[in-house]
Order: sequence, then C-alpha cells, then structure tokens
Amino acid sequence: LAHPAMCKKFSKNWLGETKGLDSFKFIKMLKEEYGLDGVEIYNYSGVIKYSEHSTTLINNYFKEISEKLNLLNTWGSDWHGSKWWGSRFGAFGTSVENVKDFLKKLVI
Repeated sequence: LAHPAMCKKFSKNWLGETKGLDSFKFIKMLKEEYGLDGVEIYNYSGVIKYSEHSTTLINNYFKEISEKLNLLNTWGSDWHGSKWWGSRFGAFGTSVENVKDFLKKLVI
C-alpha cells in the first residue's frame, strides 16, 4: 500500500484525530480480503508539507500497523519531479539495515 498517510479518507490517528476512516481497520481488511503484503512507511522524509516531527509520527504509526499485521515495511524510491523531491531521485529514505531486512523477507 503506497503513501497511506496521504489518503484523505483516513483519520490522522498519528495526530490524535479520529474523524475519518480508521487506517488500521482498512489495512487489515486489505490484507485479509485482498492479500496485501506490504505498507510503504518510509516515504515521507522528503515531502515538503510534512515537518520532521510529523514524518516521525507518520512513519512510526504505519510501522506499528505493519508489524501488528505482519506486513512488509517498504519505502518510496519513486520520483514525482523536483517540485516534490528536489534532487532525491532514487533515494530510498531508509537505512541499509532496513533494505537488508526487507530482502531477507523476500527470500523463500
């Protein structure tokens, strides 16, 4: 599931808001009914509209959901132009350890 924090229908639980669709319940339904196997949680560090504090809250919130539901944690490496990302084309926004952990989970 890409960019879950950008879904306008979700309540912003990481900010204490409860108005809107519960993201945990929705992601759980996607896993159970449609076979969702991963959530993109590390993509917000380059988004201009989020402060560093908000980025941390968002990443921690969706990482917690991902871990509770035993989903893969992924990150954004896509590029939407310099308006959003500057010169960060191809930057993963995560650590080498997270990449290694992700690759281990892919090995069957």
